[in-house]
Amino acid sequence: NLGPAWVKGGQQLAIRPDLVPPVVLKELQKLCDSVRPVPDEIALQLLREELEIKDLAEVFGNLHLVASASLGQVYQAQLLKPLQTVDGRQNSKQQQQQQQQQQPGQKGGPPLVAIKVQRPGMRKSFSLDLFLLQQWG
Repeated sequence: NLGPAWVKGGQQLAIRPDLVPPVVLKELQKLCDSVRPVPDEIALQLLREELEIKDLAEVFGNLHLVASASLGQVYQAQLLKPLQTVDGRQNSKQQQQQQQQQQPGQKGGPPLVAIKVQRPGMRKSFSLDLFLLQQWG
């Protein structure tokens, strides 16, 4: 129930056995392993809004959650339709990468992509945590 900046700080301490006693280290490591994912309905709605896409199935195939973390979560999918740049043109470097990346075991198949979705309200929560840390310090 801690804010994201506190969780992130705890995660950083969890990898420092030179600074933290073993009993505390063990508890802090739980912050790295037990992060509840945001429900798919919420995370995928955020993705639709960010990418301005009504139907994710038109762009991504086999979209599924891979991991959740303190600041966001990661989905994996096949990129069925190239994404456009801000001005509506397809990035030529993106085109080359899409042609080179293929799904393992399938020649010419859609490339696999990782999609990182930030938790809702993260900027506000993290900023508040940093403000409180600054006031406390």
